[in-house]
Amino acid sequence: MKYFLLLLIFSILNCEAQILSNDLTNNSSISMMIDSSTNEEMIRQCTCTEELECTDEMKNQAMECLEPCWQKFEKLTKEPLKLKDCFEGQRNFMGKFLNCFGQNINGCTSNDTTNLIPKKNISNYFQAAVTKIKNAPNAFGSPLTESLRQLLDTSAVFAQCVHKCFIAKNSNGFCFDRKGCQPLISDSTARKSMQICVRKLHWKQVAGETCECAVDSGIKSLKSYCPILKLMAKQSIRRSSNKI
Repeated sequence: MKYFLLLLIFSILNCEAQILSNDLTNNSSISMMIDSSTNEEMIRQCTCTEELECTDEMKNQAMECLEPCWQKFEKLTKEPLKLKDCFEGQRNFMGKFLNCFGQNINGCTSNDTTNLIPKKNISNYFQAAVTKIKNAPNAFGSPLTESLRQLLDTSAVFAQCVHKCFIAKNSNGFCFDRKGCQPLISDSTARKSMQICVRKLHWKQVAGETCECAVDSGIKSLKSYCPILKLMAKQSIRRSSNKI
């Protein structure tokens, strides 16, 4: 489940992610993350047990890498650890979202198999995820305020910090490399899974709550966006209720 680092960073920065023109369900965003194939090299498709083991290992590594990186937000608030508490409170949600995404991808096999799939370059994949966040300001159609640009730039520095730490922890090879397998992930299934989990777990509602917490921690540049996120959440919940 190589995609989880991107989701983790977006979960941590979910206030921002929702502002970025619905970037979570943007087709080009998902396509760029998935399009990391090597030159038609093939690899064995992972069993679900192997995928779960690697996902848990890599998720724990990424979580550990968050700790030394929170200080990057000192440029925005005098209390970066208070900001950390906002996202610590959403740790269970992040886990549920990642689990939901993985379950809907169906990229593993239930039994041992010799089924071969196109091999992805995991290092390039993670670098592409960070680059996507770094280029987030370009997603806006209008000029950014200085405070919002500073927020986006600092978030990119934070993402790069997590990425550097995560890659260092896997300097001798990723879990999937050791097992000699990878899950099968297509553009369409990744996009569909993302959309399902955004709706099912009311991502926008959580983003609104976290946004308000972030403002209280000193990130004042988000203040005008929190009401927008809460309104988006209400509209999303109302549409979901009408479909039942």
